[in-house]
Amino acid sequence: MSDNPLNPAASLYEETPRDIWQCELYSSDGHTLGHAVAQIVERRLWTVRYLVVYNPTRALRVLIPASLVMGVEPGRILCNITADEALRLPEYKGHLSRMEEIAIHQLLKRVPYWEEESRFLSPISKAPRSSNPPFDLLEPL
Repeated sequence: MSDNPLNPAASLYEETPRDIWQCELYSSDGHTLGHAVAQIVERRLWTVRYLVVYNPTRALRVLIPASLVMGVEPGRILCNITADEALRLPEYKGHLSRMEEIAIHQLLKRVPYWEEESRFLSPISKAPRSSNPPFDLLEPL
């Protein structure tokens, strides 16, 4: 586990859990994308954001958004990404800015996780605030 954040907001960290180490990643069209060597996590939410994948053909590491994981089997991770899309992913160099995240999602034509999550949070954040929030949820006896 690294204590050095990858991004300026200090919310993303690279970790190397044993349960995914060297698992083969497969594309939706059946090609091997490489091996998982780490994951990028947002610790405050206990959420995996990206898998760090070593691609031996290109001899570099790339990030695959965790939202693209379709299934996991012993030693295999199945992803909703084509081999062609994976070949276009930029090299991961051990840091991650928001602009780099945006570029990955735009290249894959996928909605970024922060936009997905804002859909779930917006009704709550737009709700009127009360002076007694916990008690407003209770029904009278």
